[in-house]
Amino acid sequence: MTNEQIDLAFKTKRLQLSSLERYSHYAPVIFLSILPIAFVSIFIIGKLNGKTSHKEDELIAYMIVTVVGFLLFYWFQYRKLRFKVAQKPVNKQQLLESYKVVSEQLEWETISKSNNYIIAVTHPHFTSGSWGERITILFRDDQIMINSICDPNKRSSFVSMGTNHRNTNYFLNHLEKL
Repeated sequence: MTNEQIDLAFKTKRLQLSSLERYSHYAPVIFLSILPIAFVSIFIIGKLNGKTSHKEDELIAYMIVTVVGFLLFYWFQYRKLRFKVAQKPVNKQQLLESYKVVSEQLEWETISKSNNYIIAVTHPHFTSGSWGERITILFRDDQIMINSICDPNKRSSFVSMGTNHRNTNYFLNHLEKL
């Protein structure tokens, strides 16, 4: 992570992704929108050519449902980029001790670490329901923020079967107990 990304993350409380990671993160939303868009396009073309028996109100209802569904999926993915902020001030030494314990218990592999962030990934078993998560922990002064998303460097995924929630809550709960 660059210092600019870290500064922006602290300002917006949102995880900053590269262009390719952003595409991977939103790919399920794009994929889920293809079929409805294709259906509406075929419907409109058929209507213009006079080769459909569907009514305009059916098209409008379907378009509304499609747009609402698309916006909901987008909103879910957008929200997943929010950081959770630790409520208890913790110094860097306590943070690193807590990270060491939690990362061993939850089998996180540290892939990048600096003076103000840690990035870890998971390599879950095939039956876990997830391709893997990426955990990002940012820290500055006494402020700590954590985010866990489906790893954008692996297969796209819309759900993590609760592991992202577990990752963030387990770490924050461990910090609170210090």
